[in-house]
Formats: sequence, C-alpha cells, structure tokens
Amino acid sequence: MIYLITLVVLLLISLELILLINSRKIGNVISLVDIPDKIRKFHKSPVPLVGGLILWVIILLSTIILFFLDFRIPYYLPSKYIKNYRTFKSI
Repeated sequence: MIYLITLVVLLLISLELILLINSRKIGNVISLVDIPDKIRKFHKSPVPLVGGLILWVIILLSTIILFFLDFRIPYYLPSKYIKNYRTFKSI
C-alpha cells in the first residue's frame, strides 16, 4: 500500500513538473497571459498566469486520489503512537 501511495505522489509530481515547464504554451492556448503595458508592467514578453492554476489542480487531484486509496493509520504508524492499537488490527 505504501508503494501505491508513493507511486501516486511521484506521478503527480512529474505531472506538475511537466505542466509547469509547459506553462507558457498552456497560457497561450487558453489566453491566460499578462501582456506588458509599459506603464506599470515592464516585463519584456507576455507572462503566463497559469502557474497557480496548475498547482491548484495538482493539489485537488492528489487530494481526490489519496482520499479514495485505502488509508489506514495503524498500517503506517508504529504502535506507540496509537493508544488502542489492538482494536485497529482487525481492520
């Protein structure tokens, strides 16, 4: 089970890195870029505004996926951290 959670976390991190690396292309496709106006914004080229959106989607996906995995606290924690560990062994 711990291997499945590790695999899910690694896949989500790699998906996040791929999306963040391609954020300029994604921003241009969905027209979510900040164009400089030379009055307040002095950057040289349009800046994509999808970085926060990508992070939010990855956090939401990880929450949904990890919620539906069979997560049992006694399986992951040593018995000294749980008061009634014997009652959890039957789960």
